[in-house]
Amino acid sequence: VEVCLPAGRIKDLQAVSIGNREVVQKKGDLVISEQHTTASNEYCQTTRAVMDASHNHNLSSLFDFDRQHSILFLCDISRSMYAYDRIEKAKKCMTQLLPDAVAKCKKVFVGVWNTKHQVFPASLSNSNLGDAMKWISSIKCTCGSFVEQAINGAIKSVGDVTDVYILTDGLIADWKYSPERDQLESWRELRSLYPDTAFHFAAIGDARAAILQTMASIGGGNYYENYAADDDDGHTQTPFV
Repeated sequence: VEVCLPAGRIKDLQAVSIGNREVVQKKGDLVISEQHTTASNEYCQTTRAVMDASHNHNLSSLFDFDRQHSILFLCDISRSMYAYDRIEKAKKCMTQLLPDAVAKCKKVFVGVWNTKHQVFPASLSNSNLGDAMKWISSIKCTCGSFVEQAINGAIKSVGDVTDVYILTDGLIADWKYSPERDQLESWRELRSLYPDTAFHFAAIGDARAAILQTMASIGGGNYYENYAADDDDGHTQTPFV
């Protein structure tokens, strides 16, 4: 019997039955990645949302935070993120999202990466959130962007998480000399190491939007685009993708 389920996260799954036969017994949240949903070459659909961090909009309303989730934010701090104030936009997004994530999620971790990775040394809470914010604000952009070591190292450091939110411009050095098809295959192999984790991508700045949206689909997560105002009164708003 073949059971077709949508890609992404099914919340609070109790059972999948055909007649009196229970064919899926796992309970709770179930992450279904693109590779488990179809045998065709077409990518599955993923949620696409637009973030506006420019005027304190409620970004958290776009994010599926809840008490069952242990989440990890990973922000790209490679040299390319310095251009066009991308890193400042990413910092603004994180400083708006983290308090709500701490209030709603089981555990929250935050890390950054370039050629290496760093993770704030504790799960975030109300007592250390201010220290985490200062740590984020002090981040400088240098070197290249190698996401594989960041994901593997950060998850090894913090333990299993249900969701990873990756903020990046998509200029990832791991696979930059490979054709796009090979890049996605490399991502699919890396993502398969964490079948119970959803990987979400937030495109920051003039990002490689198409490939990041596909990576989110393969990762069983959502894709976000960042908006910000070009002037102080917000009359001109342009997408960063």
